[in-house]
Amino acid sequence: MQRDVNAERAHARSGAGDLPLGLEARQFELAGQQRADRNSRPRTRRWRALTRLDEEVDRITQSHSEAMARLAEAEQAFADAPRTDAQTLASWIAGGERGERPAATLPERERERAAAELLVNAISLELDQKLEQRLRHVEKNREKMISDARRDIDAAHGQLLGRVNQLPALRQQLADSRELLLWAAGYPDAVTQFGLADHVALGLMAPVERTLSTRARIAYTNLLAVLEEDANALANTFSDEQKKQLGTPVKRTPVREAMWADDPDHINWEREQFENARRLANFHP
Repeated sequence: MQRDVNAERAHARSGAGDLPLGLEARQFELAGQQRADRNSRPRTRRWRALTRLDEEVDRITQSHSEAMARLAEAEQAFADAPRTDAQTLASWIAGGERGERPAATLPERERERAAAELLVNAISLELDQKLEQRLRHVEKNREKMISDARRDIDAAHGQLLGRVNQLPALRQQLADSRELLLWAAGYPDAVTQFGLADHVALGLMAPVERTLSTRARIAYTNLLAVLEEDANALANTFSDEQKKQLGTPVKRTPVREAMWADDPDHINWEREQFENARRLANFHP
């Protein structure tokens, strides 16, 4: 759908109005989309060979942009040439036709436009060849790259869970400091209790609603559980299509396909559903 939208937008920008996209235009848009797909970048990169290829792609892309700008200027000059030539000739006639008759610039503007277009096509070809090289490099090293990225995920996942596990002690340190502050301020009177210390934001409605969009009181232990689930989801949860790309078999469930009640996968699925329901029943915000 997005590719079709991009093609229609480009068609509209071209000034073709409501005319249907022709075969050549569609092929051009598909080639442009393919080029964009092959030039996709993750936010972080860890492979120097890929980085070098990307630097080459960036260099060629910059040259391509500059060549496109020159082509646009040449096309505009070509479009303006008849009017400019007519004005120049009219001025020469109005001046008594003195001196040499002005030569038409249209042929020269046409040659300049053709040269600019040829340059754009040449750089486009160079860019496509480099992107093809990039594609072959990733296909050749995909297994190693997946393994490297999986190790990065496991390391980051472990570090994040480690930080989450440190939060209770750090929060308790803050709570103890708060108690000490109130004791020093009120001594010898007893420290008055305010809020629920074991709940998020002392159980106050305003900060919880502002940040979590709920008015329910949330136990701090449940917030820690949410952070753990978030880390686990980022590290281990993928769509069926992503699982296939990663070479991970998609688990069979009655939701995806018909099964007999005594099918082992059906039995396991029912057991997981029961455990999930029990966890939800024990969840007390």
